[in-house]
Amino acid sequence: MQSLDAGLAKTVFWPIIIKVCQETGCSKWAFGRLCAFIWICGVILTTKEWTWFWSIFIALIAIGETVSVGLRKDAPYGQSGLARAVFWISLALELPTVAAGEAQLARPASTLAMLFSLYAATLPKVPPKKRDEKKEMRASEVST
Repeated sequence: MQSLDAGLAKTVFWPIIIKVCQETGCSKWAFGRLCAFIWICGVILTTKEWTWFWSIFIALIAIGETVSVGLRKDAPYGQSGLARAVFWISLALELPTVAAGEAQLARPASTLAMLFSLYAATLPKVPPKKRDEKKEMRASEVST
């Protein structure tokens, strides 16, 4: 199971996370917090029945994520294989209902955002963006 998780991280999630971080200049931690914020927004948008407990629980998470994104965007956060497994199971349960047309696409999309958040924490380091020397030479030739 760990080899499958590591393979998915290296082939699916990390290349996208690296590209987004290189293009936007954000850290992997800021990207992960943004994805977690997108997840909580998706939960808020797709929840059909609100109980008092659920409302307070989601409100506390939403407030915490909002503060976290704003104040501690580059601070490291924990991650676990168990959390990733829970979200993979959640995604597997949501996809058939979306395919059957019984649910909104927003819920699995937000679950996927949370998986990106969890896999961003496993990324060792975002490598610097490779410079394209040919483009730089052409730009210098045009300016002269």
